[in-house]
Amino acid sequence: MRHRTKINSLIVLGSLLLLATSGSVAYFVATNTAKNIVSTAKNVNIELYELAGPSEIQPLNDIENVIPGVTYSKIPYAENAGVKPVWLRAKLILKRTQNGEETTLPDPTSLLELGGLGENWTLSSNGFYYYTPSLSSGESSEPIFKTVKLKEDMDEIYADATFSFTVKIEATQVKNNGSSALEASWTAEGE
Repeated sequence: MRHRTKINSLIVLGSLLLLATSGSVAYFVATNTAKNIVSTAKNVNIELYELAGPSEIQPLNDIENVIPGVTYSKIPYAENAGVKPVWLRAKLILKRTQNGEETTLPDPTSLLELGGLGENWTLSSNGFYYYTPSLSSGESSEPIFKTVKLKEDMDEIYADATFSFTVKIEATQVKNNGSSALEASWTAEGE
């Protein structure tokens, strides 16, 4: 009888040990993690260039005493210098320095008139011009615009002010990033 009690005890102990082991195995299997591999596009690189305009229009480069109402040549365009297709967007930045203080004007088109806006560039409500087609490696965009002038009806408060006009261009990858430049994800800084 004692012998049977020992055998039964061993069977119960073995069953408990087997149950504890299988519970542990089930626990470890249930907590496995999945590894997600995300790749990003490399070599997104954009260059901004400026064409010379017609000889009868003076280029807007370091001109002193710009006269409101006079049209100046400024023909900026972008080239994809990277290896991946990109979406483009551009922003115009107009700064005024007056009495030693520099101010960035929130809406450059309040004082500037742009001429010859490229048909593939679309102005969005966030102040950026978006280029409609994607730009493949080595391709160039059409010019964003071709001429610029200070509006004739500028207020006298701008007398003796110095203006700096900058075109900022940004690019982001096309792959897995929306079906147009307007739908693409852009950095928060630029928005």
